[in-house]
Amino acid sequence: VPADIRLNGGYVSQTLNSADKYIREVIGDLPVLETAAITISELCEVLGAEMPEGVDDRALSRLCSRAVDVTDGSGYFGITANEDAELEKARKKGAAVIITDRQVGELPCIVVDDIDEAYCKAYSHLRSRFDCKTVAVTGTEGRSEAKEILEKLIGESFISLCSPAKWDNRHSGMLVMQQLRRYHEVYVQEVCADEEKSASMMSRAIMPDYAVISDIGQISAESLLEITDGMQAGGVLFVNGDDAQLMDSVRSYAGDKLRVVTFGINADKLDFRAEKLSCDGKKLRFDIVYGDNRAEVEFPYPVKTSAYSILAAFAVGLECGADVNMMLSAIGSFESKGLRQNILEYEGLKLFIDCRSATPASMRASIEGFCSMPVKMGASRIAVLGDMQPCENSKEEHIKIGQLVATTKIDWLFCIGSESERICSAAVEAGFNPKRAKHFKTKRALELELCRLLKQGDALLIKGDRRMYLNTTVRKLFGINYYMD
Repeated sequence: VPADIRLNGGYVSQTLNSADKYIREVIGDLPVLETAAITISELCEVLGAEMPEGVDDRALSRLCSRAVDVTDGSGYFGITANEDAELEKARKKGAAVIITDRQVGELPCIVVDDIDEAYCKAYSHLRSRFDCKTVAVTGTEGRSEAKEILEKLIGESFISLCSPAKWDNRHSGMLVMQQLRRYHEVYVQEVCADEEKSASMMSRAIMPDYAVISDIGQISAESLLEITDGMQAGGVLFVNGDDAQLMDSVRSYAGDKLRVVTFGINADKLDFRAEKLSCDGKKLRFDIVYGDNRAEVEFPYPVKTSAYSILAAFAVGLECGADVNMMLSAIGSFESKGLRQNILEYEGLKLFIDCRSATPASMRASIEGFCSMPVKMGASRIAVLGDMQPCENSKEEHIKIGQLVATTKIDWLFCIGSESERICSAAVEAGFNPKRAKHFKTKRALELELCRLLKQGDALLIKGDRRMYLNTTVRKLFGINYYMD
């Protein structure tokens, strides 16, 4: 059993050792469960490297590539922090061996020619121990939502391992992969392509059978398509067919190696299409049309762009062999409990909390969904909008959001953050009531104004990028704790 606590479901290694001893003495020998544990000598053999001098062979507690993730007995890859001081820091934190491209002083170094290549070899070796279907999910809009819905859908039919929110880069994602066990049937890994080579290295490490690209947004299509680098011939790539730029790149990139499955709403010749799309402010309803089949969907959140995530998850689930009726039931009972599209009621108030991330597209989708929510006569719709995440045309995009607000049913507009000041001023210039639009310099002032204004029956939208930490405002106003993962 790996010694690291987080790879063992929270059980400390001492408890596991004593429990194992008791079971073996009372019941008899048990079969050993296959895990991602690896010994130093096995790792050296996989990498074609020599054992470090003076190091006794032992099982490593985990493989990792950030100093913050080093635990006692880990193997540390210097793929990004490879200076002598960083390697020495990893050793002081408890790393048993360091995988790097040179010998550093007296450190126990496994010396390789290419650290990135060694990283991919080691992790793909661990991944190859397990016979489970693997799905990699990437994109700029809807990536996390698609992963969460897919987790719900396949969880009804299979024993699955899914990456937690924001465990999506080549450092944290590989910690998730090491939690695989022999009994897992499907492994779903969210992949962020923001960091150079991250998507390619993760793909080569986890060797996905299926890959999903929700859209390309501000990232180049080529960066996102690196998610296919570790896929074998015959793998299936699920792509948003409404994204014309993405489709152009897919046709030239995938070639004959992969089977391409498209999903969307508007494009021609889609494999999975949403039809009869409607939203009543409480639920999203549409039909999934695929082949000669049609399935009615009811999703408990009034955001139309969620249709893309549902289509992608349904298509992947069908490819994995999940039961259609069970998936449809799972879509209808889906719950978002954190900081993404979380709709709830609190002492007569309707809350729409969506502040884990904010891009122009997600901001527009949240505003549209919020405005579709019914409110009682005399009640108000109050929108708290923070800065969106940095993008190429940030100034213009914030102005466009302000112009959009002026055309909606929003009664009060409160903005927080330096960039969101443009939202407020653009809304007023476009005709929004200047007496009901205000930009706040501090969250404290915003919170005091909300306390003064809010009354039973009102609807409140809280939307902004994670850098705004609007979860603290939710906690102060309503006593609800959501942590920014």
